[in-house]
Amino acid sequence: STAWKKYFRLGKELALRNAVLINGGYGGVMEATAAGARSVGGETVGVTCDNLPVKEPNPYITHEWKVQRWDQRLLTLVWLADGYAVLPGSSGTLVELSMVIETQFKGFIPGRPIVCLESFWKPVVKRIDGTDGMVSFARTPRQCAVMLLDQDQ
Repeated sequence: STAWKKYFRLGKELALRNAVLINGGYGGVMEATAAGARSVGGETVGVTCDNLPVKEPNPYITHEWKVQRWDQRLLTLVWLADGYAVLPGSSGTLVELSMVIETQFKGFIPGRPIVCLESFWKPVVKRIDGTDGMVSFARTPRQCAVMLLDQDQ
């Protein structure tokens, strides 16, 4: 699909910049980004969880980081990352985005870039006071990777 190709491209763009891709390790968007990273030899970390119905990470995960509970998975994803690419998603992505914003508000993980690919989350982010300048929006996978990793530009 078009979405799969777009997310594949994001994983590839991140890996081309020597980023290690960290995600939830399962299917859908997580698999697409991991496949993109692996297509150019990139490393991927899948943070998986014992209490989810899916037990095995997708085949593009090079390192599995297994936790017992969903809340541990969320915290691990947030703490391991040096920056956050936020893709269109559902309630799980909303919780992750909220956690990243809140931990930055509180100063626990200051200065880590947050970049939403496309405008899917823009109405939500704009309703949260104090996010101006904290959350950026990219139109393309390449722009997202540049905004996350090429801080000189």
